[in-house]
Amino acid sequence: MIPEGAHRTESSLLAAGIGYNVGVLGGILSAASVAPSTTRVRLIDLSGLSGALVLGGGYAALARDGEPRAAMALTAGGAATGLVLGWLATRGMAQDNSAGPMPTVVVQPTITPLPGGAALGVAGSM
Repeated sequence: MIPEGAHRTESSLLAAGIGYNVGVLGGILSAASVAPSTTRVRLIDLSGLSGALVLGGGYAALARDGEPRAAMALTAGGAATGLVLGWLATRGMAQDNSAGPMPTVVVQPTITPLPGGAALGVAGSM
C-alpha cells in the first residue's frame, strides 16, 4: 500500500505504468510461442470480465458502507482470477498459426532534448 503523502498519485501512476509496460512487453515476447486463436482470446477476456463483475459487483451489492479500496482490490483480484482460470480452461485449444513467420523486429533508442533536460525512450517496428 502506498502511504499518504504529497506524491501518492504520482507513485501510483508510475507503478501502474511500469506494470502495464511489463505486461505489454511480455505479451509481445510470448506471442509467437503462445499464438492463441481469436476465440481463445475472447474466452479469456470474457472470463476476466466475469471475475471482475462477480467479485466487484458482489461486494458493491452486499456492502452497506463499502470501502473504495476494498472494492478496487476485489475487482482487480476477480479479474486476475478470471483471466488465470480462463487461460487454464482454454489451454487445450488449437494455436493460430495463420500469421506466417514473425516479421523482423527493429528497436531504436531515442533521446529528445527538452528545456532543462532530455526525455529517453524506445521506438520500434515489427
